[in-house]
Amino acid sequence: RLTADIFNVGNLLNKQWGVTKTFTSTSPLRYVGVNTDGKPAFTMPYLDNTNQVPLVNSYRDNLGIDSRWSMQIGVRYLFN
Repeated sequence: RLTADIFNVGNLLNKQWGVTKTFTSTSPLRYVGVNTDGKPAFTMPYLDNTNQVPLVNSYRDNLGIDSRWSMQIGVRYLFN
């Protein structure tokens, strides 16, 4: 007996389908210290800290194995 299993068929049909998403940043605010008036100060995360490019996308594509289609072929011999 032969078997064939296809995982993530959506990604097999179109490379944009079946792609999982992951968080860009796990913390939306970053603690930077205390102001001169004694209040805590926070900042938003940046994609590039030197040029201070803001983080605009909450999610990014996960390019791991679970975002790709795969096929498994099996062979089974049955005894009578």
